[in-house]
Amino acid sequence: AKTAAKAKKNLLEIEKSEIRKIEIEKFSKEHELYMSRTQELMREIMNSDEQNASLKKAYLQEVARAIKPERPTRADLDDIANIKTKHLQEDIDELEKRISDYQFELDLLAIKKDFYNNMWITVRAYKGIIVEEMRMLSEH
Repeated sequence: AKTAAKAKKNLLEIEKSEIRKIEIEKFSKEHELYMSRTQELMREIMNSDEQNASLKKAYLQEVARAIKPERPTRADLDDIANIKTKHLQEDIDELEKRISDYQFELDLLAIKKDFYNNMWITVRAYKGIIVEEMRMLSEH
């Protein structure tokens, strides 16, 4: 179970990294599209019939701000990766619980083993005393 949990953890980290990479690539594509759309809008607005350059610039800035994709933060990427790998994390949690249960059982068995070893030593000591008493009684 420990090996399976370790393998699942490695798989989880690899999958999370892949998801983060895909999300960054998706943002890069959106940003490229944004840049080309902004340039097109700039050309259209500058070539429009509107004579007021400051009004054109203000309009362009507002439109550009509205359509600009937001770069995902590390926390955003982690959240996305955690959501998409929830099933793996649940598998790992289950394996870790089984390991914990097995460890608890192992600890109980170790306690029982020590108890029975101590009992065995005590019984052997009493046996020695009884044998000695019987030997002493048989000599009288």
